[in-house]
Amino acid sequence: MRQTCTTERRCLHLTTSFGLLLSLSALAILALTWIARHYFAQRRARMLGELLDQIDELERVLAECRSRMGAVSRVVHRTPADINQNALASLDADSKLRLAFRDILEHRLWIQRHGREARLSELSAAVSAVRRSREQLSKQLGRLADAGAALEAACDASDALTAPPTSASLRLRRGGA
Repeated sequence: MRQTCTTERRCLHLTTSFGLLLSLSALAILALTWIARHYFAQRRARMLGELLDQIDELERVLAECRSRMGAVSRVVHRTPADINQNALASLDADSKLRLAFRDILEHRLWIQRHGREARLSELSAAVSAVRRSREQLSKQLGRLADAGAALEAACDASDALTAPPTSASLRLRRGGA
């Protein structure tokens, strides 16, 4: 009879151990599932934040582009009409800028509607695309600034050459003080 009791205890001990092991395994699976969900939720939030930051920066660069194009346009107006027509036509990009700002608004609306369900690969691709667009626009903006500065310097030099002589410059030419 003693052996039967030992066998029952052993069975009860094995059953209890197995139940405990099964409970711990289920708890570990739940914990890992929660950690994975939390990790991906944080990653999505970071990607959405980065995407919105990139869109904000692109919007800022577009606004700066509009401003610089206006400044260069004012300098181009100082050049002779037969020269400035092509330059003025290329600087008239208001409709393109409006489209770009509208695209930004559409991106923001898409993020608002679909950002929480979007796959991380989609968000990553969007971040990369916006970043590339901003970098390209920034480079073109730098070239526009350089061209505008060179044109302004040329216009200033031309104005100085064609300006009527002042009394001070006449005295200097005559050798007077």
